[in-house]
Amino acid sequence: MKRRILNTLLSRAAVAGRAIQARLRKYRVVPSHTTSNKRDDTTEFTIYPKTSVPTLPLNIKKVSVYRERTNNLDTPQGRADAYRNLADEIYHSARQMPEDSTAQQILIFHVLELALKGYLIHTGLKEEQLSKRPYSHNLINAYAEAKRRGLRVSLAGGAEPHDIILGSRGAGADLDKVDLIINWANEFHDRGVLRYSVASALLPTCLDVFPIIDEVLKAIPNGDD
Repeated sequence: MKRRILNTLLSRAAVAGRAIQARLRKYRVVPSHTTSNKRDDTTEFTIYPKTSVPTLPLNIKKVSVYRERTNNLDTPQGRADAYRNLADEIYHSARQMPEDSTAQQILIFHVLELALKGYLIHTGLKEEQLSKRPYSHNLINAYAEAKRRGLRVSLAGGAEPHDIILGSRGAGADLDKVDLIINWANEFHDRGVLRYSVASALLPTCLDVFPIIDEVLKAIPNGDD
């Protein structure tokens, strides 16, 4: 008797499940919000009828045109191209952001890192080497190695850095403007200080960094040339 009741309940549950699946086929489920804490991660979903949901919801990342055009990633030059193209893509977007906003500075420092790594890969360093110390996110070490391998960056005609870096930061140091700006930016980029700190801080302006990025990107040959 108990087994018959159990079988009946299971049969009804299966029928109900198939009915729910049939109804859900008419809808598209889109993640709308995610909350995280130490105990769990919770994602809320919004259900739209398939006829009304946009083809590309705003929270779905489009495929990058630059990445579609990347050369063969199995070759050093192809990897260098990939880094240059990714840096150029982020650079273009970051320059449209509010001037010297925290978001713009985070992205611009990241672009500088990508550009330097692209140059170093072009000159023979492996990505595995660049992912570890002394490189990793360290702009000073990446730039020093790039200079050792032939990179030349000049700020002639570019933005003048803040007086403070030419004064207190440059006192007694044999550093040019580019070194001073990169050293300053590295204080906030290398250990993620800028990404996670809510405290006020004085940073180099993005206009100080733009000419450096331009020069490094130009120094990476295009594999299609």
